[in-house]
Amino acid sequence: MAKDLRTYLESLEKAFPEEIKRVKKAVDGGAYEASALLEALDRQGCYPAVLFEKLVDLSGRQTDFRLMMNAHSSVKSMAFSLGAPEANRLGAMNAFNAGAARPLPVQEIPNTAAPVMELCRRGAEADLTRLPIPRMNDMDGGPYLTPAIAARDPENGRYNVSWNRAMFIDRNHMGLWMSPRHLWSVFSRAEKAGKNLPIAIVAGHHPAFFLGGAALTKLDKDEYEAVGGVLGESLRVTPSAAYGRELMIPADAEIVIEGEIVADRRTIEGPFGEFTQYTGPQRLSWLVEVKAICARRDGVILNIFGGHQENLYAHLP
Repeated sequence: MAKDLRTYLESLEKAFPEEIKRVKKAVDGGAYEASALLEALDRQGCYPAVLFEKLVDLSGRQTDFRLMMNAHSSVKSMAFSLGAPEANRLGAMNAFNAGAARPLPVQEIPNTAAPVMELCRRGAEADLTRLPIPRMNDMDGGPYLTPAIAARDPENGRYNVSWNRAMFIDRNHMGLWMSPRHLWSVFSRAEKAGKNLPIAIVAGHHPAFFLGGAALTKLDKDEYEAVGGVLGESLRVTPSAAYGRELMIPADAEIVIEGEIVADRRTIEGPFGEFTQYTGPQRLSWLVEVKAICARRDGVILNIFGGHQENLYAHLP
C-alpha cells in the first residue's frame, strides 16, 4: 500500500494516540473556528495534530472534505512521519537528510488507479468555494491554503516541489506568494517567453511529502524523486486532468488544485501570519487561475497553522 495521509494517520494513532485528536462537531474553518480551537490548545502547551471531520465550505454548505492542522507541530510526530527510529529532533533531521540524499524515480500509474482522481471537477465546475479553506489569523488577507506546489520546468522536464502560501480570491482564482527560489525561477523563464506556468497545488498528502518539498535540491535534480527519497518509496504520479502528461500530479494526494500562474498579471495577496508570530505585509503577488480540482470524495486539506508553533517547526528541512 502506497504511503499517503491515511496510512500515516492510521499508523500514528496506533503508535502515538496522544499525537492526534479528531473533532466531530461541526466547524466553520472560514470563520476562524478551527484556528480558535488550535489557539486554545496552543495556550495550554498542547500540540496534537487535529483532524476536523465535519465542516462547511466557503459558501456555507456542509462538505465531505475535511481539514487537518498541526501535523508538523510536534517533533515526535514529524520524526514518526519521516520513519526516524528516534522520536526527537536529531532523529528527524538524520532521517530527513538520509532520505533526501537517496532520490527515487517516480512510479506512473493511470488515472483509473489514482485515488486523487476519484472526484474531478473541470472548467466552470472547478469551484474553490466548495472547499473548507480556513482563515487562520486575525489580520490574514483571506482564507489560506499552505500547500506544496508542483511545477514542471518546460525546458528540462524537471519537477520542482515547494511550500507556497495560496490565498483564496474567488471561485477560480488564488493569490500565490513565491520567494525568489526555484519555482520563481521556473515561472520567470516561462513569463519571459509569454507563457503561463501550469502548476499542481497539492493541498493534502502524507506529511513527509510536504517536508520532502522543502529539500534543498539542485536545479538539475528532480524534486518528485527527492520527495520519494524522503517518503522512503517512489512517489506515485498520474497525468493531470487539465494538462495530461504535460503535468504529472501526486496520485495519492487528498486534493490537488490544477491551474496556472498567469504571465504578466499580478494580484493583491496578504497580509499573512508568519512563522515569526508577526504578521507579514500585504504584497503584490502572483495570480493563479484554476482549471480543475481533483480529490478523494472525503479528501483532507493538510494546512500549516500559520503564525504558531507548527509554522516554525515545519521549517525543519
